[in-house]
Amino acid sequence: MVKDHTVEEHLQKAYHLCGSLRHWAAVRFTSSLLHHNVDSISPFITAVLVHGKQLTVGVIGQKETVFDKPMTPAEIQSVVYSTIQPYDVIQAVLQQEIILYCGRLISTNPELFRGILKIRVGWVLEAIKYYLQIFGHTKKIEDHSPYEMRQLLFKVLSIKEWGPQEQLTPQQKRQLEGCLCRVPFSFYNQVWDVMMRTPQGIRIRGNVIPQQPTLSNMTKWELSFSLLVEEMLNHIQQPEYRQLIVELLTIVSTILGRNPELTFSQPLDLEQLVKDAAHMYAKDHSLKEETISSLMEIPYARSAGYLARAVVNTVLKGGQISKDLECEPDSCKIS
Repeated sequence: MVKDHTVEEHLQKAYHLCGSLRHWAAVRFTSSLLHHNVDSISPFITAVLVHGKQLTVGVIGQKETVFDKPMTPAEIQSVVYSTIQPYDVIQAVLQQEIILYCGRLISTNPELFRGILKIRVGWVLEAIKYYLQIFGHTKKIEDHSPYEMRQLLFKVLSIKEWGPQEQLTPQQKRQLEGCLCRVPFSFYNQVWDVMMRTPQGIRIRGNVIPQQPTLSNMTKWELSFSLLVEEMLNHIQQPEYRQLIVELLTIVSTILGRNPELTFSQPLDLEQLVKDAAHMYAKDHSLKEETISSLMEIPYARSAGYLARAVVNTVLKGGQISKDLECEPDSCKIS
């Protein structure tokens, strides 16, 4: 008791006062301390699931919880406040808001979610933070009104529509798309095709997807395979680098598709391929520092050329070509 009132009663009073003053960060903070649920959130989770997507909640770098089936309000409250609040009090409410707005948007504008398999709400908030930073907005994300949050969500999801007009740099575009883990059409099928030609599997920053038993236990069109690849991509914490890896995998798929005689006999080390491409770019442009960030800063049309060269150089090295087939340098087709 504090001055004849419980702590909860004081929080309720503060919540309503902050609401009347439109102090949105304080509203969300007190709402989280009171373990509030966003009104009628359950149907919006169901709306996302019906459209073939999954949701995850959680603070970046911490444990995430997947919403892959309809849940009751009590179940949602339990997950949100056990998964998010211990690491970020305000995000426990902000992430609920994003789920609500995603559920509304996917019902009216499903095209905004094209290429996104799993809506990772913590990363969606990160995309909004990047957007605010790119355009010089100094107001913190938690200080924006619910209406402004809806507008910001729409903005980051519709980057393909406004990106060219706003003259986003290639790195900024990769940052935003990488946060969403948006991939091209048939991307996961392309990764399957790459896996077919890499007996030792695909490796990126210590994470490996082995060819076997992966291909034996799953099918090309199976959701579980797509989720496995998406999970591997999510281990990459730098969103623009994550997007560069997506670009690289599509290039590898294209090269292998046009050169059926090629098979990787060693693990396909995606990180090494990016480093090789960055080395060639630095050499061509006489750069003193050889960093992969330089590769992320150039348009796709240019980065694709260097990534393709790195792939071809790798498959032409000893031990990288199928033992029972030969590939002369002139016969390796890229385009």
